[in-house]
Amino acid sequence: MALSVSKTFQFKPYEHLLCGTKELTTPKGKTYYLTVVMEVYSRFIVSYDLSKTQSDASVIKALKIAEECIVNRAIPHVTDKSFVHFTQRGAAKNQAYIDYVERSSRFVMPVEAFKNKNVMAAFWRRFTEDFVERFYRHLTSYKVLDDYIYTYCQYNNDERPHEPLFGLTPRQFLEGALMRYADSR
Repeated sequence: MALSVSKTFQFKPYEHLLCGTKELTTPKGKTYYLTVVMEVYSRFIVSYDLSKTQSDASVIKALKIAEECIVNRAIPHVTDKSFVHFTQRGAAKNQAYIDYVERSSRFVMPVEAFKNKNVMAAFWRRFTEDFVERFYRHLTSYKVLDDYIYTYCQYNNDERPHEPLFGLTPRQFLEGALMRYADSR
């Protein structure tokens, strides 16, 4: 059976990345900031950074990790640069982010804003329901929070079927798309 891709998906893997940050507060009142970089086509979490402070450095660190992951995966048929869309209000005008992306050999700033930010909003909603609400009382330190986030990202990528991905996990959907894309070239 051939899969038809809905209009909300982009045309090929790694064409667009979303970068968003969420504030997390532990039961002990400590606040941390989680920045996630998501591949839009498959909703695959490429990287994340958990920071004790809200800073440009944390977002740039998440982007660097994403860039290394994409380059290290050695995807020969994905040679185009990825558009990086920042979902936080005002982030697309942040000069530190712009400078990093402009210096990157893998990323480029889009000319216009990403039209479907619902993908990241849906991730944050699901993250809150599946993770924060469920494990909140266990999130007592930075280390514990980081460990749980790592496990959640693995769960999101490798175990949790996504309805918009025809019931596949992000990894299954992405790998299938990469194979189809390679075969078509």
